[in-house]
Amino acid sequence: MKQLLLRAALPVMVTFSVSACSKVLDTGITSKKTAPAHTELQADNVRTTTFKVLQLNTWMDGKLDLVADEIAAREPDFVTFSETQDAANFHTNMENKLRARNLTYFGGPGRNTSVISKYPIKRYEQVYGSSFTRLIAVIDGREVAVYSGHLDYTHYACYYPRGYDPVNWSELSAPVTDSIRIHNMNMASTRDEEIAAFITAARKDIDSGRIVILGGDFNEPSHLDWTRATRNMFDHHGVIMPWTTTTSLANAGFDDTYRLLYPDEVNYPGFTWVYQSDWAPKADERDRIDYIFSSRDAGLSVTDGYIVGPKSSIVRHVLTPENTMDKFSEPVGTWPSDHKALMTVFSLKTTVTATISTNKKQYAKGETVSISFTNSSANTNAWIGIYQSGKTPGAQYADAWKYTNGATAGTMTLTLPADKPAGNYYVACFKDNGYIETAARVTFKYGQ
Repeated sequence: MKQLLLRAALPVMVTFSVSACSKVLDTGITSKKTAPAHTELQADNVRTTTFKVLQLNTWMDGKLDLVADEIAAREPDFVTFSETQDAANFHTNMENKLRARNLTYFGGPGRNTSVISKYPIKRYEQVYGSSFTRLIAVIDGREVAVYSGHLDYTHYACYYPRGYDPVNWSELSAPVTDSIRIHNMNMASTRDEEIAAFITAARKDIDSGRIVILGGDFNEPSHLDWTRATRNMFDHHGVIMPWTTTTSLANAGFDDTYRLLYPDEVNYPGFTWVYQSDWAPKADERDRIDYIFSSRDAGLSVTDGYIVGPKSSIVRHVLTPENTMDKFSEPVGTWPSDHKALMTVFSLKTTVTATISTNKKQYAKGETVSISFTNSSANTNAWIGIYQSGKTPGAQYADAWKYTNGATAGTMTLTLPADKPAGNYYVACFKDNGYIETAARVTFKYGQ
């Protein structure tokens, strides 16, 4: 009810040990080949991670087993819940139900809102009373602040054009189409104060370098939906409205991810409400009032999005199939809410720096060198080698080397051949069967 409503893989540390080779890396070219005059140091490594965010109104926690089934069928990385009622126990109950379905999520207590995450949580807190919950997680080195919001359900001003009172939902003698009167009614709610509080909190996250995601039931349509193109559709009765909440978010630099993917509001209306029959039974009150917004970040893009829920709505008291081009993921069982849910798939490009280190700075003759590495290329032909100081990779033999075998992080051991002289040596990390270095070299003394 209105008043009450990407799997991304974490880096894995791998430890392995294979025998050393004292030869030039086999590139399919003879070891006699010459190398460029210098070795390019490519310290930065760009990786792409996909993660999914699901926004879901739980309808006062009435059917949590069904909610868990829908989550388990899609395995989003984050779920933003609105209209949660059991403040102390909701997240524990939901985590336990998902664990019974072999899924591990992390969450925390909330009032009216909640967020769960597949990624371990750095921080979890309530923001602006019960209106928002925020968690901070780390995705491939980037901190992401994920907010869940549930805004004021009162003064539901989009009922005015549909011939119903926005406060008590009684039928009016005629639709109200005066945009100023509609706006004033809308502003009588606390939605504008709530979204202003979110924007203030989110700016601090953005200033700290975090990506911000907001999922929620706003109980208010979008300014991108009540447009000139739709003014005579869905019982808008000619009204074009710059609805406050979404306009404020857009002006603050946040993107409506559904409209980013589907800017055509006529053919892709994206309705999330209504799936009830008793609020405005004589009207077409379908609207998009559930959203996923994201901050604008050079590393973040939206790659997919769709409605999760029934491909039908109740229109004028009749269950009516949607005749739209919207993309749907239909329920796996009985749909548990009076709202449809929304899924957004994000792609995050992160620039990470490869590192290598040795367990010691000086080794005795014949002693094994232990090398740790992070953020290496995931290519199976990435490799690490030891060279005597003054030698140039590619032009001269590596004194010892191994492939990383696709591990982006781990530990390996290398042993210099017995005939290698004492002196200064260095360790270098190379990209994909070539001689482009991906990390700063590490030097050590040998046999001294």
